[in-house]
Amino acid sequence: MLSIELYPNDSPLRGSEGRSSNINQLRDRLIKESENDVALRIDPVAKNSRSIKVTGRGDLHLGVLFENMRREGLEFMVTPPQIITRAINGVLYEPVEKVVVEVNEVYERGVIDLLQVRKASLVDCEKTIKGNDAYCKLVFEITSRGFIGCRSAIMSDTRGTAIIHTEFLKYDKFKGSIAKTSRGAIIAMTEGKATAYALAELERKGKLFIEPGNAVYPGTVIGEHNLEADVEVNPCKQKRVTNVRTHTHDEKILLAPAKKFSIDEALSYIREDEVVEVTPKSIRIRKKTLDSQLRRRMRKNDKYFESQAGESEKAGTHE
Repeated sequence: MLSIELYPNDSPLRGSEGRSSNINQLRDRLIKESENDVALRIDPVAKNSRSIKVTGRGDLHLGVLFENMRREGLEFMVTPPQIITRAINGVLYEPVEKVVVEVNEVYERGVIDLLQVRKASLVDCEKTIKGNDAYCKLVFEITSRGFIGCRSAIMSDTRGTAIIHTEFLKYDKFKGSIAKTSRGAIIAMTEGKATAYALAELERKGKLFIEPGNAVYPGTVIGEHNLEADVEVNPCKQKRVTNVRTHTHDEKILLAPAKKFSIDEALSYIREDEVVEVTPKSIRIRKKTLDSQLRRRMRKNDKYFESQAGESEKAGTHE
């Protein structure tokens, strides 16, 4: 089971690509869905609350719901998914799923590597022959937290040929942190539409998520940085107009294809300080706090509290 907090869209582009909705309209839509979906749970909204907590069976279950809401014209934002843990005799437990993947033998190694990075255990491997091809039935045990986003990644790596079955297995001891990405974000610092001229320069910094003509605003995550630190850039920069006309100045700009996210892929990718903005036309990743100066102050405060906690631990050890 996973829970996600859902917010009304408060970005500078709200209402431009869909129907701007307040929290009451979103709650009414979710309650209507829960009347026919027994696995969906909507927590009561506290007074003056800006968010709705939604609990479902997993990332696919909630991803389908959000995709349907998106196609109905609604705009909203969702936070990173959180697992439903249990404390048993003072020990933290988390849900574990049994995942069965049937795939061509050619893709066997890739699927195993993908899931083992997420701390999955390979329980069984059965090989069969179908015609001229060899197929593998791989059985894994993996935490619900670790399997978030893996379904779409497996389908992409196997070119859509994999067959995936999942079912809840048990609660097991918490397995610690599961790294998503160690790289920083490329963040837009201006509002406007991205230009090919600016994106051609930014490609050297990392993998981009946007294409020329895409609308951006300060705080939008437009790519993955090659380094661990976040970097702020201007993706709307225009080419300077001069009287010079040469072959090198006027050559066509060719960009690598941008990485496109589905809703469940975006949810598995984002970090704790980011949210996914969902509209009928776009799926954007953005920072929770759009103001860059406020983000810097928050990071400094986090580092200060971490250092204070470290010093208190050292003092306790010396005592």
